[in-house]
Amino acid sequence: MKKILIVFVATCMFVVVNAQTDAGGKFIGGTIKIGTASFFNPDSVGYFKGNNFDFQIAPEFGYFVADNFAIGASLFFGTSTEKMFDEFLNLEKTQKISELSFGGGIFGHYFIELNKNLYLSFKGTLGYYNTKGETSITTPPHSGLPLTTIVGVSTTSNAITFNILPSIEYFVNDNLSLSLSFGNLYVSQIWTKNLLLTTPSSYTTTDFGLDLDLSSVKFGIKFFME
Repeated sequence: MKKILIVFVATCMFVVVNAQTDAGGKFIGGTIKIGTASFFNPDSVGYFKGNNFDFQIAPEFGYFVADNFAIGASLFFGTSTEKMFDEFLNLEKTQKISELSFGGGIFGHYFIELNKNLYLSFKGTLGYYNTKGETSITTPPHSGLPLTTIVGVSTTSNAITFNILPSIEYFVNDNLSLSLSFGNLYVSQIWTKNLLLTTPSSYTTTDFGLDLDLSSVKFGIKFFME
């Protein structure tokens, strides 16, 4: 599998004077992440290839209630699409998995000064997210049969999560910082409903773990204000 991960930084447009991490300071910022991946692997029944696309945006606002410690709120929107192609006997089936997510949360962000411009930080976020997902399989016309698309999975999920993100924060000047985070320690409670049933059924899962793959890498930007 070949992975290409492009992470862009973003949000917002406000610069005032002299703030950094002193009590009473404020910041706005956030992240934009764009990721793609593709693969092409032979297997025992033919060839299996695919690709996916992932987009996330998460603006945030924070307020320093004490030196080096801020609290704040963030919003989240994300969408992802994965397509997989099964080639066998010149018949290519397409499986498409799509998800649309939105939500938000509150956070605490602690900064540890390493030197004047460089900080190690830890951000803990308690959030709520809703995700709608669908999996469909499309079969091209063959043997006199028309093109068909069958929806095999359709769900909606509500999740309450808590995660901790470590990052390195570099202050370009008093009003602007750039950050790089890697890793995600998380615990989540998820309620999922199957929408395809006449009487939708629900089930609950609890998940926790530590992400250390490329999908956990994020670049960020913050603008600081007094």
